[in-house]
Amino acid sequence: MYVALFYYSLFILLACGMTAAICLSAYFVTRRRADLCLVACYLIYFLDAAIVYQDDFVTGGGAYHNASFFYIGHPLLSAVTGAGAFGCLWLYVCERLEVRSRAMRFVPIALLLVFPPVLYRLIPGARLAEFAFFFSREVFMGFVLAYVGYRFATASDAARMRMGRKRREYWAIVLLTCLTALENVVFILLFDPSRLDAGFLWFFAERNISENLLFLAMAVIALRQASQTLRLRFDQPPTRESENVQQSIDAVLPRFCERYGLSARESEVLRLLVLGKDNQNIASEMGIAASTVKVHVHNVLKKCGQPNRQELTKAFWAR
Repeated sequence: MYVALFYYSLFILLACGMTAAICLSAYFVTRRRADLCLVACYLIYFLDAAIVYQDDFVTGGGAYHNASFFYIGHPLLSAVTGAGAFGCLWLYVCERLEVRSRAMRFVPIALLLVFPPVLYRLIPGARLAEFAFFFSREVFMGFVLAYVGYRFATASDAARMRMGRKRREYWAIVLLTCLTALENVVFILLFDPSRLDAGFLWFFAERNISENLLFLAMAVIALRQASQTLRLRFDQPPTRESENVQQSIDAVLPRFCERYGLSARESEVLRLLVLGKDNQNIASEMGIAASTVKVHVHNVLKKCGQPNRQELTKAFWAR
């Protein structure tokens, strides 16, 4: 069991890192702040999970005692990472629903940051203090889901139809949020840690499996959206003559031409072709006849094994 939980923890950390990386790729393509919110959400949740990982496998180990089962190793740090991860998720919702009020955006996050450590300090008894600390996250998540439901109920017919496409994802998140809250109730309020093996139970002192599953489910949704964005970029590669696009082309071009054995002239033609220019524009820019350009384009397509310009451009940007 110890080994299984070790690799389970690594899987959660890896999933968070991969989700953040792919959402960052989508952000570079779209420049949507919503994507950046997801990047921050999963990077911070990576840290939140890493705190539990540290307590389990570095500082915890076999040092379990019944009295310490409800002990939170790093309450202030856990409060910051919890508020950061769930807060960035709330900012993502605000971006998607176009919530512009700064108070509406940041006051809930500030409350989530302040209340858990305050409750943990003030509530007598380690069991109730830990429950209040972690249950604050589910209360906040309930607020987020309730707000999304409210916006759906009050939206126009067109907006409701658009939001309705995400109905399955919404109810899946609702279910996992309820399971997260239920797990906290069972393991913190109702469970007697003295009844089972101490070495096994240590891993459930600060860990919530349902919360991990909640973030994994949201990661799947985020990755599906990001993959659609990146796939669209692949299907419609950039053709603007901006400085960044030209620098990217110049960086890829030598290696691509060497791979397929293109001549210097064919390399020039390929560069302009990737920029989206037609034969006549290529001929004008290179100072050669359009018929000559046509021959060069034919040779480039044949050497690269591509049926048309569009597929050639995709193959170029795939390098």
